[in-house]
Amino acid sequence: MFNFLRKERFLLLEISRRKTSGLLLSLDSGKKLRLEKFWESPKESKFLGYLKGIGAIKKTIIAVEPEFSFTTVIPLSLQRENVRESLEKVELENLLAQAVSRVFNQYRQEAGRELNIDELDVILADSRVTNFKVDGNQVINPLGFRAKEIRAVFEMTFSTRQVFGEIKSFLKNNDDFFFTEIGRAELRAMHKISPPPVNLLMLGGGRSYFFSTEKTAAGWLMARKEPRWSTGGLSKIISGHWAVSEKAAAGLYRAYLQKNVSPAVEKYFKKIFTPAIDSLLRQMQKFKPAGKIYLDADEAPKALLKERRSALGEFPLNAFLEKAGFIVNANKWFPEQSKVFRKLAPFFEFYYDKSNTDINHWLRRRLHWLGSGITH
Repeated sequence: MFNFLRKERFLLLEISRRKTSGLLLSLDSGKKLRLEKFWESPKESKFLGYLKGIGAIKKTIIAVEPEFSFTTVIPLSLQRENVRESLEKVELENLLAQAVSRVFNQYRQEAGRELNIDELDVILADSRVTNFKVDGNQVINPLGFRAKEIRAVFEMTFSTRQVFGEIKSFLKNNDDFFFTEIGRAELRAMHKISPPPVNLLMLGGGRSYFFSTEKTAAGWLMARKEPRWSTGGLSKIISGHWAVSEKAAAGLYRAYLQKNVSPAVEKYFKKIFTPAIDSLLRQMQKFKPAGKIYLDADEAPKALLKERRSALGEFPLNAFLEKAGFIVNANKWFPEQSKVFRKLAPFFEFYYDKSNTDINHWLRRRLHWLGSGITH
């Protein structure tokens, strides 16, 4: 996939509720990752003009926050009638397409509920089938086997019609991009140094999410839950206690996170925030998480969270990079390593992705008529 005899460039676009950010990376033969350029809410003409002047981009990677993307993981069981014949491409393609078409509308409706949009505005942004088993035995490719039953794991990542349309417009209708949900990307990167079960708590200003891996008959599959909690609620607590506007309260909250308040104010905020933090932790207990819980929470009071539950921690980026063999001067990128990890996780998911197979190409073409935004 990668030509390490020369430097390869990768463009990462992160789509969030507040903004779109761009990250241009380069990777050389020594697996040294360099940050060549970073954009916050780039203007399209200037952004595309810059990219045109730098030469070829190996891959564009689109990472969308959970508010605008939803991944569902479905175990499939495909039963064959003629077991005397070896499984061929056309038969497998038909079996997969039939199995997926039977459940597609159900999961599209679920995605609409999760994304809080009408089902008709839900777009299938990516799909992949992995983890094949032939009569109970794990295989890389089931073709050629005289199998009675083929099991597989099928993933569909949905997005909103508006977001997906804006992405394609921004990329001038170029379909050659890798699409992922940020939570999924972070969880998959975590598996490189933390074997499942492992969990991710993402705390946002509007909505929060809890991603976990759960043991099933088909292996460790990703699950997503949504606690009723947000960092925006902490600003509202300030507003209520001090009788100030929400805008002023948001400014005070940012000052608190940046440690630009007096010790007395910090102590007071800790006191009024503690019930809300405890409410979040009680909700997490109901999820019954097993394994480590990592935190993605740039806008949350991390010290207070860790004080109330010491098991919450940020992902050890340096340990991951050392094990994976990447060289990254993270200190030159962003002040917090957790932010570097969030930005890089989609790249790591793409780097290790094994779904670029003929089987998945066939399936994506077949799924296009069901409402998929992808054709490659």
